[in-house]
Amino acid sequence: MTERRTVAAPAEPAASKARPRWLRALLARWQPSLVRRVMLAIFLAYALTWLALVGFDFMRRSDTERISEGMQAFMRYQSEALDQMPTAAEAYAFTLSLEREFNRSRREFEQPDALMELQDHAGGRVFWMRREPLRGDAQEVKRWQHQGREHLLFRQDGARWSFLLAYPIPLFSDVVREIGGQLNVRLLISLPCLMLPIWLAVSRGLLPLRRLSERLARRRPNDLSPLRFDAPYRELKPLTAALDRLFEQLTQKQASERGFVRDAAHELRTPLAVIAAHVNVLALAEAPAQRAQAELQVNAAIARAAHLSQQLLDLSRLEGLAPLPAEALDVAALVRQVLRQVLPLALAKGQQLALDAPQQLLFEVNRHGLQTVLINLLDNAIRYCPAGAELQIVLQSKRSGFDDTLSLSVSDDGPGIPVEERERVFERFYRGAGQASGGGAGLGLAIVRQAAEHMDGEVELSEGPGGLGCCFTLRCVRPASAGAQPTPQAEL
Repeated sequence: MTERRTVAAPAEPAASKARPRWLRALLARWQPSLVRRVMLAIFLAYALTWLALVGFDFMRRSDTERISEGMQAFMRYQSEALDQMPTAAEAYAFTLSLEREFNRSRREFEQPDALMELQDHAGGRVFWMRREPLRGDAQEVKRWQHQGREHLLFRQDGARWSFLLAYPIPLFSDVVREIGGQLNVRLLISLPCLMLPIWLAVSRGLLPLRRLSERLARRRPNDLSPLRFDAPYRELKPLTAALDRLFEQLTQKQASERGFVRDAAHELRTPLAVIAAHVNVLALAEAPAQRAQAELQVNAAIARAAHLSQQLLDLSRLEGLAPLPAEALDVAALVRQVLRQVLPLALAKGQQLALDAPQQLLFEVNRHGLQTVLINLLDNAIRYCPAGAELQIVLQSKRSGFDDTLSLSVSDDGPGIPVEERERVFERFYRGAGQASGGGAGLGLAIVRQAAEHMDGEVELSEGPGGLGCCFTLRCVRPASAGAQPTPQAEL
């Protein structure tokens, strides 16, 4: 019997279901594009330019002080002309012609009419445009409401006549009707002339980037050779240079990882070969002494393989970690705890451990990182120093300006390391000429450097006390902090 199963499609969000189908299809096909962004930016600039020009013209035309200055000069000029009209009929004809010409230009831009009125000195109206007379003071300009629009009312008294004018203050809609259409025509004519060169420049300017992406897409996964792409534009050169640097770093990283795997396999092969050989001896040996010797060799090889495996795990963890978080610790108590762990190894080789540290030292540092550094430094010193050697551990802290510096050094009076090898001993699987008999794999100091870097610290190698042996010093710098409380830790 065949079971038929139906797989449900993933549910769409409620917001997307509410959109029309055509809009959802358009949004699904829409992809961000630099060319589209530039075109949209031009349209936005067009709209902002139009709005800025209209707004500027509106502010200029609605400035009442500017209107008052212009209208008062106009009123004085017309009053002087009216004074040349001795009769009311002549004054009427002049004012009628003035009103028609004045408002004709305003009607062309759909602007409301200005109201004019002419009176004699007795208060009789010679020319008017509304039933109620305009009443204004010749000494000041006053605001006046008419048909829901605010006007500025002017009055100019001449030798024979009094001339009054009610000038409507422009609204924003008036300015849009007057100049908005003209701006639209001019801007729409200039828009294609602006967009075409920009579109061509952006489209052709992106061609090298497209060629670069096509070249990257055609590369094989294991091809980390330089691009050798001659970027025609200055802005693309940092990108191609950064990609070449990245490929070079990946090549070096790949070579380092291959060397690491090769060296790790070689180091693990030795104890495994020893185990295999002595297991055969155990299987065939009849004498108790021979069997005991074989068992001793098997146990030593197993211990070496376990130690190497642990170091490889520690190194792989450290290489993939972000900077280790710091915590407030009693570093002196932590150092004493580690010394109690390694003390049996030192005593087994007849070596002495000496600690110079305060009773309590509070500092912000990562607990696991500090333990890793100290354990590997002590293991390295115990492993490569002869019997009777003295190992000295010095812990101290000092303040310089606004920073606290933690200094932890492990020194010995053993054979030492030549100056020319002091930098290489921190490389993975490197063992100097005097270290071949120590039984280590050459990973301890590499782990020390990795752990120190992840704690934002550094490790230095110098001569030991009196110019003998080695001295490894870990230094960590932290901003000075008052009142730090140590994290509780178990004493072993």
